[in-house]
Amino acid sequence: MIWGKLAPRIVWHKGLADEITIQLDYVNVIKDEPEKDLLEMKSEIGGSKMIWLQGKHWTYQIRLHLHHYSDPWSKYTEIKQYEGELVTLYRHNDGPAFLDKDGNEALFFIESIDESYLETIDFKDLLIITFKSVEYVHLPVTATPKPQLS
Repeated sequence: MIWGKLAPRIVWHKGLADEITIQLDYVNVIKDEPEKDLLEMKSEIGGSKMIWLQGKHWTYQIRLHLHHYSDPWSKYTEIKQYEGELVTLYRHNDGPAFLDKDGNEALFFIESIDESYLETIDFKDLLIITFKSVEYVHLPVTATPKPQLS
């Protein structure tokens, strides 16, 4: 992977005394893509449009497999308490965080942490976690993978 090889992680209150880092092992990425914020103005007379790209917000959604952890309930409670909080998101533990348009680490809102069944019906052993960027996200051109032509 161009952005790293290890599992994602989140950091709550980055840089503060009560900073907490949570590893998100055993995940599959469901969605990792921009959402364009467009400003559109339409002429009342001629019907022509002017469209401006204001920036790009980012949606990152993962499926976390609780059944792989030795103590699934502990991992669930560790993560669930941050639903609705702002965090710094790293696609990979060994890679950089998402950056905002000013080059600072972007904050993400944990929009939802939904439980589901996968391996057992005795307890919900799968979490679907959705992160949405608060600021516009900037991916430098050098961070975008180039297609391999053969």
